[in-house]
Formats: sequence, structure tokens, C-alpha cells
Amino acid sequence: SSSPDIGTQNPVLAPMVVVMGLERKLSGESATSEVTVSSDGEHGEPMEDSFEAAAEGGHGWNYLADGYYSEQEMAELAPIVERERLSMAKEDDYGAEVKWHRSSHVLGAGTFGCVFQAINDDTGELMAVKEVAAINSRARAVRALQKEMRTLRQLRHVNVVAYKGMSVLEGGTKLCVLMALCPGGSLASVLAKFGPLDEPVVRKYTAQILAGLDYLHRHCIVHRDIKCANCLLGSDGVVQIADFGASSRLKDVAKGSMQGTALYMAPEVFRRGTTVGRQSDIWSMGCCVVEMLTLSLPFGGQFSNDFTLMHNISRVREPPP
Repeated sequence: SSSPDIGTQNPVLAPMVVVMGLERKLSGESATSEVTVSSDGEHGEPMEDSFEAAAEGGHGWNYLADGYYSEQEMAELAPIVERERLSMAKEDDYGAEVKWHRSSHVLGAGTFGCVFQAINDDTGELMAVKEVAAINSRARAVRALQKEMRTLRQLRHVNVVAYKGMSVLEGGTKLCVLMALCPGGSLASVLAKFGPLDEPVVRKYTAQILAGLDYLHRHCIVHRDIKCANCLLGSDGVVQIADFGASSRLKDVAKGSMQGTALYMAPEVFRRGTTVGRQSDIWSMGCCVVEMLTLSLPFGGQFSNDFTLMHNISRVREPPP
């Protein structure tokens, strides 16, 4: 069951008291193409408490004016963005504690934690719960989960996984984020079970992921780790974008900052001194399209290690073979 203890006596979870209003960038950690690549420093600014905290200017939501939208598109999107901001979740929406317990069924596992199936003890709703042990060796994983919670808790879109709540368990030694359950699993698991997908299905899935990305992008959120493993499928064929631990507000994406999974990352992410923007998510989406159709990635199997891969992708000027 859940616990009201916020874990203030745990040195790893103590920042949870602060993270409800502030958020820090992640620290550096190298990785292979199987896990997230990260080279952000801890010198970033705290994240605003809500998406309504916009940059100055008439189109404050278009941070950096990175050319992602044309002037006409910005003018058309401005009232839509304002309406969506008003409908985003507020702090009071998550005031009540969610009572739940989980099964032993593991939906997924990673380096720092596991995702289990859970049930809401009041409503009977099935959920997914992501657990991370809050020990010093996993402090970075806890920060990533806190960041994911801060992002998810405000979003409202059919193609973005829904946030259901959070808990700190076992005397402040475990952090849990509750999310909507997508019984179909990730698109990566779907590909492993069924092989390459037919073009009509790929079109349907691609359109839904792009709809979710469009929502994130018009609110100046860069996901930074779009891949089939982070796109979840409902039994009704609806795809939802998940795993926001690497995401950033556009104005906080630093030059030379690497976040993501190497084989899906855009060339500009690897180029020193280049500003990374929303376009990098679209490159990653393109990699997913190739993967759904062929079970292969554009640069998969061409290089012996990630360093060679990153060096060569950073220099690419032509489409991949």
C-alpha cells in the first residue's frame, strides 16, 4: 500500500520536498546503445513550477525561436496552446493519496528499477507502477523518476501516458510513480512478438506518436529519448509516449548536451556547440518508423561501439543506407 511519508529522512529522497516545486537537470553518465546516453551537468536552472511560466515575448511558448514552427503556425497554435495550458493538471488535482497495491507481475525492468502491474484499491483501476530503490548508488535514477513525475503530472493528451500519482514506500527507501496501464506493452515488445508491421499499422502508430510529440513540442517539451521501447500500446491500438526521465523544457536544452539512446539520436545531438531542439525528436521518430517496418535501425550493426557510432552520426550529411 502507499504511504504519506515523503522520505525526508532518506538522504536520496529528501529533495522530494523541493522537487514538488523545483527540478534539476540530470548528472552525467555514459552508456551503450542499449541504455540512455547522458552528458548533462548539474549546473542547470530549476524547472518552472508550471508550463505557464513562459519566456518573454508574444509567443513565449516558442522558446529560442528555433524555426520549428513558421510564423503562421505559431499564430494558429497560440490560442490552442493557451487553452491546453488552462486544462493542464494543477497541484490540487493530486492532493488525495492513491491507495494501491501491486502484483508480482513485472511489466518491464531496467538498470535502476522495475515496472509492475498495480490496482487502485478504491476504484479497481489497473495501473502501472515504476519503482526505484532510493539508495545512494541510484540517486541519479531517483532524480530521473522525479523529473518524469514533474513532467507527466501536468500533461493531458490521449497519446501521452497518464500520470496517476506517486508514493514513497518502505520508510522512504523506495520511490514509485503510478501511471496508466498500457496492456499491449511497448512497441519494441510488439515487434519482438509479431515481427515487422504492415505499412497501414505503421502509419497508424506513427500518426499517433507524432500527435503526442506535437502536443509536447507546442508546449516546449523535448522528449529526448523517443524509441519503440518508450512508446506503449493499449489493447485498443492507441499508442502513448512514456518515459520522460530524459525530457527537458526547450529553453533548458544546453549546447553539447546528450540525452537519449545512441542509435536513435539525431546528428546535432553529438555535435559540440550545436543547440538541440524539437527537431531531434522527429529524427528519433524516423528511426522508429524504419524499425517498425524492418526490425532494423538506420545505423544498426554498422559500428563496433557507441563512440564510433556517435562520431560517424555526428558527421552524417546524407540519409542513412
